Amino acid sequence: MIRSIYDYCFIIAQGGCQKINEQLQLQQNKNLRAIKHFKFKTRIEKMHTDLNIEQLKPRFEKILKKFAIKKNEDSLINAEIREYKSNSDSIIKIRQSIHTEIN
Repeated sequence: MIRSIYDYCFIIAQGGCQKINEQLQLQQNKNLRAIKHFKFKTRIEKMHTDLNIEQLKPRFEKILKKFAIKKNEDSLINAEIREYKSNSDSIIKIRQSIHTEIN
């Protein structure tokens, strides 16, 4: 259950804020230690190995890759991305032409 709750955080955790990742990992370690009554001096790697649970950073990276592959296959999302890019290009061209007219 803990893993599934943390799995919902993968997009936020991949946002580049290292502090969030560290805090989530510390919290997961505390939770695992409390649930399975690991001794305080038990190595974190051993806890994860014994419970067959990945640490959060590699898990988030795997989930993000799966998410990107799955969303890449979605035709509606691809169409929206293409539309957004074309609109962005149009807006940039309009801004450039306005800037050229002003100068």
